[in-house]
Amino acid sequence: MANGSNAIGHLYPSDPDGSAPVAYLWARTVKCPNPACGAIIPLISQLLLCKQARRTVALRMVPEKDRRRVRFEVAEGASVTFDPAIGTMQRGDAKCPLCEQTAPVTYLRQECRAGRMSQQLTAVVTVAAGSVGKRYRAATKEDESVFEQSVLALEELRGRNEPDIVPHEPLPPVGTLGFRVNNYGLLKWGDLFSSRQLLALPYATKVHDMQFHGEKPKPTGEGSWPLHGIVYLDDLRGQADREQGEE
Repeated sequence: MANGSNAIGHLYPSDPDGSAPVAYLWARTVKCPNPACGAIIPLISQLLLCKQARRTVALRMVPEKDRRRVRFEVAEGASVTFDPAIGTMQRGDAKCPLCEQTAPVTYLRQECRAGRMSQQLTAVVTVAAGSVGKRYRAATKEDESVFEQSVLALEELRGRNEPDIVPHEPLPPVGTLGFRVNNYGLLKWGDLFSSRQLLALPYATKVHDMQFHGEKPKPTGEGSWPLHGIVYLDDLRGQADREQGEE
């Protein structure tokens, strides 16, 4: 890829204050099994985003009954008036945040294997040049719109007979190296990544080659690699499915 910034940089736009995104946090979702409810359940085991001696940041779920779903806000410090260690998931089962119906693990696996698992963007993590530490903010409609651009871009690439952009090798069997995502219909390596991540994989390979084979990418300047691209490898290493998740 000749210029990673031009190729995918628009899919990682900076915030109005100049902060650059370093991670997009997601929750897998399924439909509530209660026929009288049918809300979208985010599958999230806990809501903590940051826990330090002097700083606590967490997601807050806000039910939207008219939309049959929840939206997420970011609470920090004294605004964390709930237990962030409690999400919707416990011992493999999920509880609907609207009607409190329990969705057993057998139901979750059934829905996921049938292709009825979806996803919801919950928050965005950013960093600002010249400052220390990460910032956390709720996801916006603009964030969702940019992500949809990556979905369309990936479809376009696949349509141009570039199927190998998506890793199609099978995942290890259940239990190998701790793999259990197979139980939820994720059977290939490509299933672990979002469309935006899949588009960035060739770019990440380029950054890897630059880092370990001589040339060092520069975080700023014309023709340079954007900061969020340079840190992409660190994000990628730990994340297979922190994608609660993290992108």
